[in-house]
Amino acid sequence: MTGTAPANRGRIAPDPTGNAELAEALARWLPRRRWFADKDRLLTGVRILHAPAVSGPHAERTGVLAVVRAEFEDTAGPSDYLVPLAIGPVRRTLPGAADSLVARLRTTEFTDALAEPGFAAALVRRTALGGCADGLAFVPEGPGFAPPGPGAPERVLTVQQSNTSVVVGDRHLIKFFRRPAPGVNPELDALRLLRAGASPDVPGLEGAVHGPLGAATATYAVVQEFVPDSEDGWTLALRSARAEREGRADGFAASLAQLGSAVARVHAVLAAQGEVGALDRGVLSRLAREMAGRLDGAIALAPELAGRREAIAAVYAALGQATPRPGGLIQRVHGDLHLGQALRAGQRWYVVDFEGEPAAPFARRTAAHPPERDVAGMLRSIDYAAEHGAAAGWPGGAWAGRAERAFLAGYRAAAGLGPEESLLTAYQIDKAVYELCYELRHRPSWAPIARSGLKRLLGDAGAPPGNTLRSLCANR
Repeated sequence: MTGTAPANRGRIAPDPTGNAELAEALARWLPRRRWFADKDRLLTGVRILHAPAVSGPHAERTGVLAVVRAEFEDTAGPSDYLVPLAIGPVRRTLPGAADSLVARLRTTEFTDALAEPGFAAALVRRTALGGCADGLAFVPEGPGFAPPGPGAPERVLTVQQSNTSVVVGDRHLIKFFRRPAPGVNPELDALRLLRAGASPDVPGLEGAVHGPLGAATATYAVVQEFVPDSEDGWTLALRSARAEREGRADGFAASLAQLGSAVARVHAVLAAQGEVGALDRGVLSRLAREMAGRLDGAIALAPELAGRREAIAAVYAALGQATPRPGGLIQRVHGDLHLGQALRAGQRWYVVDFEGEPAAPFARRTAAHPPERDVAGMLRSIDYAAEHGAAAGWPGGAWAGRAERAFLAGYRAAAGLGPEESLLTAYQIDKAVYELCYELRHRPSWAPIARSGLKRLLGDAGAPPGNTLRSLCANR
């Protein structure tokens, strides 16, 4: 799309000089979004790279899936963001929250399109139909993808930080990837593998939306089946920990055996449908070197780790010298597994959000890893939930131990064998090191959780009661 079109006709020119006022408004609006990942950088400007139009639910308002490039004072490079916008005449009142307003430029209003009733549903319907329009490709991915009817209710989920998901008609969930990058998004890639393997433990893939990103193509959004009447595992874990603190057992910890089995089945499908490699001594040596390198970088961010460097490095060195278990594999894994990435509906667990670590490049997110990486992430998440109770004066070690043992037992039952201890220990410590740096930088009040977990993993005598990986693995 070239040239400059009047804003009140619903088109935004990609030439930033033709949209200076809107670019300035976006530069003010973007840093206040919870999904804006560059809050610690000095924003110097915004350019609109692409703005393909999509049909909106109302004739007087046009939707665009704008890709904007945020530029910064430092030399780390720009960041691209997907910003769905609704464009139309100025209104007296907005249908959504006041912060959905991006700009009012004379008689034209620019708002967050996801706050506009009907926008997400219209996009899901367009995806179900398939085809291409204005540089966008709408691709139905699943059999029997029935589009939502007119007036389908919409609900923006508030729990996500990196992306934005909208529930449409309690049947579909459309997830917008706020940080588009060239190529197929890792989540879409993983969901295709899981669909090919008929995984019962993942909400079904229904479709995807792709659009331009410079000279390349990027995944803008995916559509999946929505799991009604579900709650995420993190919410359930905090509730369970609170119940136990109050003397009320709720059975949640035991239910994690079912989650462990679901994760093992997901791993089995990903291994069967994707590329795998042998977990040999060369892989263990490489993993140990990578973990040691991350530790050195972490010490620069969290100098308190220097006092534990020798103990942590010894764990990594032991991993590098370990003899792999016969038949071990490296394969596609979830990549960012924790309790918040699991949904429970009735007696069933579902694994969701296969995007991987949002800040990592696609190649790293889709690389093969031992399955222990995911298992370690879940164990750290359980420990986090227990530490919330500890912060309230409740020793959560017993609850965490039951939950972790149940998860490992369920995983072992479905996989046929349990995680390899040296890998699980090293991945847990590597994760705890990352957590401490993250919390010190973004949530200092949570740093004691990561700090306490790291102490326990290293077997510190002064750590609060809990379970070391050795004790957990010994009881699996």
